[in-house]
Amino acid sequence: MQAAEKVESGKAAAIAGVAGGLASLPYILAAGHPPISAALSAAVCLVSCTLFGVTFRYAIRQDLQNLQLKVLVCWCTYHVQLP
Repeated sequence: MQAAEKVESGKAAAIAGVAGGLASLPYILAAGHPPISAALSAAVCLVSCTLFGVTFRYAIRQDLQNLQLKVLVCWCTYHVQLP
């Protein structure tokens, strides 16, 4: 893997992690859990979104026009995260 691709994967992971973490904060805080539980939930969401960002980037980096591939990656990630 080229160094530039590693940097781009790192960017995708960081952006997805931060965006997912920030988007989940209102839901986590509204749940009214104790602070330790809320922090754990936020950490799990951050890791999950980070992994999704990297997975999505690797899935579409070669075939940007493949809508079915994009949808399948999103659906599989959602399906795995179901309780």
